Amino acid sequence: AYNLIYTDALQRVTPHPGETLRLQSRSGPPQSFAVRTLSIPAYKGDVSAQLTFMAARMIDELQAQYPGFIWRSDGRVNVNKQPGYQIVFQANINGRTTYGKRVMLVPGPNPPPHSGLDMRSSTAARVKNSG
Repeated sequence: AYNLIYTDALQRVTPHPGETLRLQSRSGPPQSFAVRTLSIPAYKGDVSAQLTFMAARMIDELQAQYPGFIWRSDGRVNVNKQPGYQIVFQANINGRTTYGKRVMLVPGPNPPPHSGLDMRSSTAARVKNSG
């Protein structure tokens, strides 16, 4: 279970297969936010270490999925005291430079979690008016 607050700039739309939630921009540059269930394979030790290994595979998948993929950063995050890991990237999506973020979030380190959330967001770059 999770809760989310968002502005009127986004509207809830029918989720794609495998998603539990999808939001998209109403107008302006395309923006999206989607949530999937994250399944964490068996591991020993700190969940953050396991998320780090999972992120390496996800970066490879993102590179294969998006033309012009550029990895920008990745690292541990905490959202409302919940541990996680994020990947920040740039890609060419539908002919537009797009900035994306993929965040894996788990309910806490104790007991060791085996599921969580896989949140994906993207924002297309605004085209500046040269006039």
